[in-house]
Amino acid sequence: KVLRGKEKSIIKTHSIIDVIKLNECLCIAAKGDIGIAIPFDSFKKEEDLIMLEKTLKNYIK
Repeated sequence: KVLRGKEKSIIKTHSIIDVIKLNECLCIAAKGDIGIAIPFDSFKKEEDLIMLEKTLKNYIK
């Protein structure tokens, strides 16, 4: 679940089709034209970004 202001976006892990780094963001694409972009500066440490990226890529089938 990712919060942006008062909006919520939910992407189920089984629907993830791609995870890429683009324009200083971690971009997650999912089935049904759903996607989110998380700015790199949202992470406290670069290791957190890398761990999330690796974890999400494990769900891609």
